[in-house]
Amino acid sequence: MKGFTLLELLMVVAIPAYQRYVAASQVTELVILMKAATRSLEIDYLLEAQALPDSLVGTPIKTQGLYVESLVVSENKFLRGCLRKRGVHSLVADSCLTVTYAQKDWWCVAIQVRGHAFTLPVPLEMDRCVEQVKSLV
Repeated sequence: MKGFTLLELLMVVAIPAYQRYVAASQVTELVILMKAATRSLEIDYLLEAQALPDSLVGTPIKTQGLYVESLVVSENKFLRGCLRKRGVHSLVADSCLTVTYAQKDWWCVAIQVRGHAFTLPVPLEMDRCVEQVKSLV
């Protein structure tokens, strides 16, 4: 007989697609929590001062996500969010997104996936960061 069994088809097509879907959903959680944090930073600091205070540098922002390890304002006033190393799909474990505030909005400027850092040639809207990560895994 020629052809594939259902099990062979699942192993080749469905399981890898499902794994990428799970990984993308975990990155989406990171983006959602980063959006909430950026809105809070805008309301508290950026609407009036147009800059983040130095006192925020290195301060973790509290999050309630299942997969997000940390959200931290870095020394160059970027917000960096990272997924956990454990309990997250191996395709995106320890992945990070870095966003910055410019032109009255937040822009994704760097992505780290599986230990490889990528500086984006053109800043992306935060929602498009998920698509960029999906293309890297």
